[in-house]
Amino acid sequence: MLGEGEKVLFARLSVFAGGRTLEAIESICDAEDDLPVDVLDGLASLVDKSLLKQEEGVEGEPRFVMLETIHEFAREKLQESGEAGGIRRLHAEYFLALAEEADPAVEGAQQAVWVERLEEEHDNMRAALSWSLGQGQDAEQALRMGAALGEFWYLRGYFGEGRRWLEEALAKSGRAPTAARARALQRVSWLAFLQVDFNRAEEASEEGFGVAGVEFFRTGGGDSTAAELKRVLGMVVGTRDVHNPKIAA
Repeated sequence: MLGEGEKVLFARLSVFAGGRTLEAIESICDAEDDLPVDVLDGLASLVDKSLLKQEEGVEGEPRFVMLETIHEFAREKLQESGEAGGIRRLHAEYFLALAEEADPAVEGAQQAVWVERLEEEHDNMRAALSWSLGQGQDAEQALRMGAALGEFWYLRGYFGEGRRWLEEALAKSGRAPTAARARALQRVSWLAFLQVDFNRAEEASEEGFGVAGVEFFRTGGGDSTAAELKRVLGMVVGTRDVHNPKIAA
């Protein structure tokens, strides 16, 4: 049914989870300008052959989805091609960049649009995190992505899921005092506080405050993260005081 170029595109499209935008397809599936078919022509052909379905995404952006049975077959073809590792790394890097672009925007005037966009791409973010922490063996990348998604996870109520990703990344990344580790600990402390896990919130805040301090003196950054960690630590202490009958008396 497919030409050689369409077969390559079809296999590479399997790296996505939950859908694909045209921009993401071009950035990942033809990153090296080596796709033996024009992206738009290839997508149109796959839609015509019912191997892809085009839907409307956030703000009317075209989005391409696969039925799960077709997706499984495409994943098998990607694995057989020998390209799987490289394509998955490109996928993880693309969605890390998107998460970090969204990080400040989620707290800005375009919050609703960016939160909706991250929700739409959440399965892709999960796939990128899973690969980074597994076959990709890039826990630092996972730390950066988790830290960037922290506000989104908070706003959408993904407290437990966010903590699980962050805790795994922290456990696998070693204890080097990096900016990514400080921000990840700040996110964990806040999510733990929201789950009324005060012990973990305090522990993460104290560790993160120390890491952020090292990062500040080394690079001149990390002061805002330290301030957030100190705020969470203060909230933990204050909340414990309110609920401690001896102190309240």
